Parts: sequence; C-alpha cells; structure tokens
Amino acid sequence: FGFAVVAVLLVLGIARRSESPTVSLLLTGVIISSFFTALLSLVEFFASPYALQALFYWLMGNLGLPGWPQLAVSLPLILGGGLALVGLRWRLDVLSLADDEARSLGVHLGREKLVVVFLATLITAAATSVAGIIGWIGLIVPHLVRMISGVENRRVIPLSAALGASFLLIADDVTRSLASFEVPVGIFTSIIGIPLFILLLRRSSKVWP
Repeated sequence: FGFAVVAVLLVLGIARRSESPTVSLLLTGVIISSFFTALLSLVEFFASPYALQALFYWLMGNLGLPGWPQLAVSLPLILGGGLALVGLRWRLDVLSLADDEARSLGVHLGREKLVVVFLATLITAAATSVAGIIGWIGLIVPHLVRMISGVENRRVIPLSAALGASFLLIADDVTRSLASFEVPVGIFTSIIGIPLFILLLRRSSKVWP
C-alpha cells in the first residue's frame, strides 16, 4: 500500500504540471509502471528459488493463496474503504462534472480527489496483497454496470462490487475446470479481459459520445 501511494502521488504530481493532464496522466502512468516493474525484476533477481516460485505464483493471481489469517487483515480494510466510497457517492457524481461546475457546488476538488484515490488504492492494495494480480475485472465491470444502470454512483459502486465478485468467482470456477491442474485465475481474466474491454469501449462510445 505504501508503494502504491508513492506511485499514485508521483503520477498525479507529474501529470498536473502538464498542459494536457489526461494524456500526461496516461503516459506518466505507463512510465511509473515500468519503473516499478523494473524494481520488481530486481527483487526477483535477488530472491531465493523458493521465494521466487512463490512470487511468480502471486504475480499470476490466485484465489487459493489467501487463508483466514490473511483475510482477517485485508477484509476490514476492503470493507472499510468500500463503505467510505459508498458514503462519498454523491461527491463522486459531482467530481464527474466539469471542474468549474464542481467548484460552484462547493466541492474542494483537490482534497476530494485525493481522498477517493487514497480509498481506491487502499482497497486495491489490500486485495492484491493476498490474492495476487488479477487484472481487467476492475476495468470491465464498472463499464458494464454503467451501460446497464446509468452513471449514478449510488448504484454503480454496490453493483460493481457485487458483479465484480460474481465474475471473479465464475472465472475461478472455469479455470479450475479447464484441466486437472489449477490454472491461475489472473491468467484467464487477462486473456478474456482484453477483447471484452475493447468490445465494451466500442459499445460505450455509441452510448456516451
């Protein structure tokens, strides 16, 4: 979580100095991601063979990794961060407006964005620390929910949590049924996630020009 906060602050700090914040945010995110990937490779280089095997297994993402002791630590953080985001749902609706409109409604943009990013980072770090890297669900499910229920966060946040968890369980069941050995669910979600996300982007562009 500490390194995740450092990465987010670096990206936001560099991107806000650009004349094109959105493009700069994306490019800076790629650069910072590459930097931390290099640090991870350095950890892998110096790791013992046993630790290296465990690290590779964690990087592929697997629901078989966490036990009750790990869940006892991560679950309160995930629930607490999720409930806090639900409590901020109307502020998230305001933040989706133009900056001038949001300020006219009395919202402190910088503070509110930092709080939301902090909570999202906390939830992501707590889940990733015990289950590994299981990608694309967090991109696919919210897009799908917005296409179905609209953009109001009082519906988007709880529906995304429920549908994302259901999608993950179904993906995990599929990977356990594909072969006699267990295929890490993170590999499966990446394989099906990329084309599905492209399809959703094409559909959403027709709904929201």
